[in-house]
Amino acid sequence: QKVEILKALYLNTSILIMDEPTAVLTPQESDNLMQFIKNFTAQGKSVVFITHKMKEVMEVADRIVVMRAGVVVGTVDRASTNEKELARLMIGEDIVPPVRDASDDFEKREVGLKVEDVCLSEKNGGTLLNHISFDIHNGEIFGIAGVSGNGQDDLCDVLCGLRRPSSGHVFFGEKDVTNLSIRKHNEAGLGYVPLDRYRDGMVMDMTLAENILLKGSFDKKWFNHGFTRQKELEKYTEDIIARHRVKATGAGVQADSVIEKDFQTVAPEIWPAAFPAAISKRWCWVVKSTSGPSC
Repeated sequence: QKVEILKALYLNTSILIMDEPTAVLTPQESDNLMQFIKNFTAQGKSVVFITHKMKEVMEVADRIVVMRAGVVVGTVDRASTNEKELARLMIGEDIVPPVRDASDDFEKREVGLKVEDVCLSEKNGGTLLNHISFDIHNGEIFGIAGVSGNGQDDLCDVLCGLRRPSSGHVFFGEKDVTNLSIRKHNEAGLGYVPLDRYRDGMVMDMTLAENILLKGSFDKKWFNHGFTRQKELEKYTEDIIARHRVKATGAGVQADSVIEKDFQTVAPEIWPAAFPAAISKRWCWVVKSTSGPSC
C-alpha cells in the first residue's frame, strides 16, 4: 500500500483512486492513511476513496456516492448524512442488529468449549503453544487478541482437529475431542472459518454446490446409490444464495467468481449442510480474523 502511494506521488498524481485501501492495514496504519489523504487534498488534489467501511468514508469524504448492484442509488454530502443512512442505501433496507442482553452473566452458563493446559511443540522442539487454558460458555463471544504469528494459527489448528497438541486436552461440552479427527470435531458441532478463506475455506475451481457438499460427502442424504442427489444439492445451495443475497448466478458457478464479502457468507454454510444434527444440539464457531494489532 505504501509503495503504491509513493509511486503515485512520484508521478505527481493530481487524482488518486484508492480501492479498499485499508483492507490490509492495521488500525494505526489506517489512521496514518486518513491523515495522508487529508494532507494530499489540502494541496488542491483529489481522491476517489472506494470503501465499504462507513466510518472511514464519513471521516475523509466530502461527497459520497453509494452504489448497489452496479447502480448509483444515492449521492449525499457527508455533513448531511450519517452511517445509518449510508447503510440503508448500501443494503436497500434498514439494518436491525441482533439484540443481546448486556446484563447476561455468561459465566453462569454451561461451558461449551474447554481448553485445558494445551501445549504444542514443533518437531525441532520449539514451543508454539505454552500451557493454554480457557473456558468458553454457551452464548459467549470469546475474543483472542494478538499480532499474527503469535500462536493464533496453531491454536485454531488444535481446536478444529487439524493438529494434535503435545499435551493437554480440548473438551466440547463434556466430550474430550483432543485426539479425534477433523470429521469428528465437525460432527460434534465445531465449525472453523479461517482467515484465508480462499486458501483454506473452499476450493476455488469447484462450484458453490460442490463446495457445500465437501464436508458432507460422507452423508448418505446427498447420495443415491453412489450418485450425487444433484437437484437436492443445487436447491440447497440456491436457497443459501437467495437467503444471503450472494452475488452469484446459480449453484453451478465456480467459487473463484464469488466476491470476498459473499465468500465469507458461503464458507460457514458448509458446516450446517454437512452436520445438521450437530446444529440442533450445540454449535461453536472458531473465526480467524485480521492479522494486525487492534489497540
